[in-house]
Amino acid sequence: MALSLLFCLVLIFFARLFYPTSQLLVTPDFGRSDAWHFSMPTKFVLSESLKHGELPLWRYDAGTGFPIFAEGQTGALFLPNLLLFSWLPWTTAYNVLLTFSVCTLGAGIYFLLRILGVSLMGTFFGAITMSFSGLTIAQLPHISLLQGMSLLPFIVGTGILALAKNTLFHYAIVVLLITQQLFVGFPQAVFLTMCILYAYALYQTMRTKQYIRFVFLIIATITGLMGSAAQLLPSYEFLKASTNPTGFDQSVASMFSMPLSHLRSFINPFVFGNPKFGTYPPFYRFDDSIFWENTAYLGMFPLLFAGFWFIKNKSTDRLFYSVLILGSILLAWGKHSPLYLLYGIWPLTLFRAPSRFLWITSISLILVASTQLSLWWNLSKNTRVKGLLLAIVFLQTIVLMSTWWSYHLLLPADTLLTKPPQVPEKSVRITTIGEPLIHNRTFTTTGWSKPVAFEYLYRGLSPVSNMLYNASSYGIYAGRFLKRQSLYNDLLTQEIQLSQEEATLSATAISLFSSSGVQEVHSFISIHNDALLLTNTIGTTFPLYIYKNTKSLPQAYIATTATTAATLRGAEAILRNPDFAIKKSVLLSDVDGNTTIVKDAIAHMSERDESIPITITRPTHTRTVITLMPVDTPTLLVLSDTFYPLWKATVDGKETAIIPANLTYRAVVVPAGGKEVIFSYKPQSVMRGIQVSMGIHALIMIAIAFHFLIVISRIRKKV
Repeated sequence: MALSLLFCLVLIFFARLFYPTSQLLVTPDFGRSDAWHFSMPTKFVLSESLKHGELPLWRYDAGTGFPIFAEGQTGALFLPNLLLFSWLPWTTAYNVLLTFSVCTLGAGIYFLLRILGVSLMGTFFGAITMSFSGLTIAQLPHISLLQGMSLLPFIVGTGILALAKNTLFHYAIVVLLITQQLFVGFPQAVFLTMCILYAYALYQTMRTKQYIRFVFLIIATITGLMGSAAQLLPSYEFLKASTNPTGFDQSVASMFSMPLSHLRSFINPFVFGNPKFGTYPPFYRFDDSIFWENTAYLGMFPLLFAGFWFIKNKSTDRLFYSVLILGSILLAWGKHSPLYLLYGIWPLTLFRAPSRFLWITSISLILVASTQLSLWWNLSKNTRVKGLLLAIVFLQTIVLMSTWWSYHLLLPADTLLTKPPQVPEKSVRITTIGEPLIHNRTFTTTGWSKPVAFEYLYRGLSPVSNMLYNASSYGIYAGRFLKRQSLYNDLLTQEIQLSQEEATLSATAISLFSSSGVQEVHSFISIHNDALLLTNTIGTTFPLYIYKNTKSLPQAYIATTATTAATLRGAEAILRNPDFAIKKSVLLSDVDGNTTIVKDAIAHMSERDESIPITITRPTHTRTVITLMPVDTPTLLVLSDTFYPLWKATVDGKETAIIPANLTYRAVVVPAGGKEVIFSYKPQSVMRGIQVSMGIHALIMIAIAFHFLIVISRIRKKV
C-alpha cells in the first residue's frame, strides 16, 4: 500500500511530461542546459542506435568525432535504457525513465528501511522525503546521475542482507546491482554507494567479528566490476586518451564544494535565492556553490526527528550515523574542509563536485528520522498521537511536492524538436558561437521564468544538441574530453574574443576552423571578419547570424606541405600561423615506425596534383570511405576527424597507419595507385568486455537459479 501510494504521487508529479502534450524537462544550468545539451542528445543517440540493432560506439557529428559509448554516460548497457530506448520513441522513453528513476530511488529507500526494521509508516516517510528531496528534484536534468543514485539504497540494502544471511544468492544480487550501476555510466554514484556500504560493513564486522563475510563482500564487489567489463574496458581506453588520465589535480577535484552556510538549505531550499528567477548567485560569486549540487532540502520534520533520535538513542548506532553524517558534510565542504588534502589522493581525484557527498548526508538523516518516526508510531497507544504523526507525514508530502511543483522548465517536445531553419546539409560541419553568453545573461537576471528565450536558444545547434537534428558540429560537450581535442580547442578559444555586442575571430581562429572543415559559423552575436560571409539572419530578439567560411578546407584534402613538431609549444606555434590552413598544410606527430613512408610522401609533394577529386561517404558513424583518383606518387591524405587510437585505416584493402595530424586529426599515406581509403572503428575492448560481462552474468543467473531450486526443494519436503 505504501509503495503504491508513493508511485502514485511520483506519477502525479511527472504526469505533465506526458499529458495533455509531450513535454521535455530542459531546466538550464550555468552556461547551458545539461538536460538539453547532453542528457537528451546522448539518449537520442542511444535510441537511434538500438533501433538499428547496434551500440552507439562513435558519433562523427559530435565534435569532429567522439567515442560516445566509451565516455560512458550514454548508459547504453543499463537494462532499463536498453529496453525502453529500443521499443519506445526516445522522448517517451526519456520521460518514462526520469519518472522511473525517482520511483526506483524512493522504492530503494523503502526497501533499505524495511531491511533495517522500520515500520511501514516510517518507510513511507523516508521514501517520500528522498523522492522529493532537494538533491533528487534539483538533479532531474542529470538523468545519468539520478539513475546511478537510484540504485544506491538497493545495493546497500542487499549488501546488509548478504552480510546478515551470508548466502550465495544475496551476494549474487549485490554483484548484479553493482554491475547495473556501473552500466549507468556515472561512476561517482558507485563510489558514494561503496562509501555507505563499506562503512556499514566495517561497523557490523567490528561488532560481529565475522570477517569472512566482509571478505565475501569484497569478492562480490570485484565480481561486479568484472561484470561491467563491457563498459569499463572501453571507458578505461577513453580515460587514457583524455585530458586527465590519472585523475584531476587537487584544485579541480575540489571544485564546486559546498559552503558550510549552505546547510541552511536543508530547511529552506531557496534561502540564498531561486535560480528559476535568477536570484541565486552564480557560482563564481558564491564560492563555487551550485544550487542543484548543494541544495539538500529535506524539510523541517526529518531534521527534528533525526535530532530527537540522536539525543535519546543510546545504542552504538548513534556513533555510526554521527560519523557518516559529519564525515560526509566535511567531505562535501571540499576545498574549505579540514579534509581538503584527501582531494589530492586517489580515488577522490577521479571526480569533481565534492558537494555530492551530501547524498550520504541526506540518506543518513532520512534513515535516522524514519527510524525515530517508526519508534513513536510503534510505541504509541494513543490514537491522537498516531493521528498527529499521520498528519505530519501528510504535511511533509504536500510541502515537498508543492515546493518543487513549478521549479523546472518544461517545454513542448514538438516545439523543441522541429528542425530549426539553420540546419545545413548533413555533410556541412558547423560551429556555434555566443549561445552561453546570451544564455547566462538571461540565466543570471530572470532565470527561466521567461521560457521563450530558452526555447529559442535551445534550437541554436550548440554542442551536443546538434545531434538531435543530425547536424555535424565542431564543438563537443561531455563529462570528460579527449586530450588532443582539448588542446586544439584551447588554442582556438584563445583566438576568439567575445563581448556583449560582437565576436572577434583572429586570422588564426579562421585558419583553425578551416583546418577543421568548418564551413559555417553560427553566432548569436555579430562577427566582423572578412573571411566570413553573412548569408542569413534568423530571429529578432536574439538574432542568429549565419556565416559562410570562405576559407574552409574540405573535410578531406591532399596536403601540399608537411612539418613535424617535437613539442606542444612548437606545434602551437605552427598552428597559430594564419596561412597554415590556406596552404593545405599538415602538422604531423607520433610518426615513429612510419618515418620512411612519411618522408617518401613528403619528398613527392611538389609532384602531386592537389586538385584530385575527393569524395567522402559515411555509411555509418563508425565507417568513413574516401575515394580519390588514383595517385601517381605517395600522398598524404588528411581527414579532419578526431584522431583516436582505436580507429583503423586501409588503403585499397591493405591496413595502413593513421598518423596524428594537426594535433587532433588524422592523416594516412596513400601509396602510388591508391584510390580508396576506409576508416573503421571496431574496438576489440567492447567485444572482449561483452564476453566477460556475459560470463559473469551467466554465473549470477546460475547462482540465482540454484537458490530457487533449493527453496523449491525445501517447500516440497515440507509438503
